[in-house]
Amino acid sequence: MGDLGGEIMTPYQPYFAVVNSGLAWDKTYVPREGMKPGASRRWRFLHGFPTIWVDEQIDPEPTKEELASNLNDIIFRYGVLRMFGHEQTKLQALMLNDAFDGCERPLKNIVKQYTLLNQDQIDKDVLAQLDNAFEAESAARAATNEEMYAMSYYFGINLAQTDDAIRKHFITKARSNPTVFNREFVNPKNKYKYIFMTAFGQNIISSTMIPGCVTLVEAGRNVYDLKTDNAVEELSTATMANDAKATELYNQLRKMIED
Repeated sequence: MGDLGGEIMTPYQPYFAVVNSGLAWDKTYVPREGMKPGASRRWRFLHGFPTIWVDEQIDPEPTKEELASNLNDIIFRYGVLRMFGHEQTKLQALMLNDAFDGCERPLKNIVKQYTLLNQDQIDKDVLAQLDNAFEAESAARAATNEEMYAMSYYFGINLAQTDDAIRKHFITKARSNPTVFNREFVNPKNKYKYIFMTAFGQNIISSTMIPGCVTLVEAGRNVYDLKTDNAVEELSTATMANDAKATELYNQLRKMIED
């Protein structure tokens, strides 16, 4: 909700009253001895009473004044009804109402009119998202060029640009999807893939010179036997698994490309 020109701007009507009495299903209720639990039961919200069940509001019985009290009204104001920890009976009345979209067993098939939100959890989630976004953008701005190139390859950013142009798109990716960015920024496999893909692109190594092998082009020497057709993925996975040959090749290529 916002305030503009002294008027509250909201799509909801100023007041919306929810029925404060009726029939509801009580899965623990035993209407007669020997029967299985579960039956419809009459309820009524009375402010200050410890129970909403009419058959329990007897000691003491409510007075006429208590029955007619405005405090028994359940009213949403501009689409919101804020609940506090001590209002357990009001919360119970709201949650067993057929109009509640989380009602476990509605007795009437009516249009759902309200839902339950945990504002504390919503606030925590929003703060976590803001922290996540700040962490992602900070990492994108502080990343070295080598880190930026590796992650840019993962995100499909065109590396045939100036570093400033790459950095611009890199930061934009961090802003637009911080959760994925933070997860993948610390994933070493992305660096491995970038190095191997760059080495293939610069014709430092080849997977076609000798079929089924990764070959150092200049030396014409086989350095890794392939088991699949996806050489970059296989080499990166093998390096992640600390395969001796793949790791040795990665370290050699990294020095050649980054130095």
